[in-house]
Amino acid sequence: MIKFFKEGSDVVLKTVGLTKPIIKEIFADHKLILKSLNIIFITNAEILEINKNHLNHDYYTDIITFDLGNEPKKKEGEIYISWEMAKENSVKYKVDYYDELSRLIIHGCLHLSGHKDKNPEEKKEMTAKENYYLKNLVSRETY
Repeated sequence: MIKFFKEGSDVVLKTVGLTKPIIKEIFADHKLILKSLNIIFITNAEILEINKNHLNHDYYTDIITFDLGNEPKKKEGEIYISWEMAKENSVKYKVDYYDELSRLIIHGCLHLSGHKDKNPEEKKEMTAKENYYLKNLVSRETY
């Protein structure tokens, strides 16, 4: 039901085992059934192409989420994460790279669960939810 893919990189998916329970928790907390979720790690160039071809945006971003389902309470989706942008963000925000990848995964799941981040109030709520779920991750010693 939850699958991870990596394209164009040798990114080590240390977060896979840790994030699967959190992903399931997010959807359960929102009373949603997760039918399928693909999380795909790609390069900056690849995410720019997706942005241009599917969203008519000509800029880089760290994550793009697509809700592929047609049933409101049963979710199917794809989350594309630029592992390069995640690495840049980890340096910029002085956080661990794998914590940043986890945050992006959580962010995408929250979007699939119905959360938005278009205005300052929504962004504040989204960040609070991300922080809540990040705290639920297993301690760093298990990495």
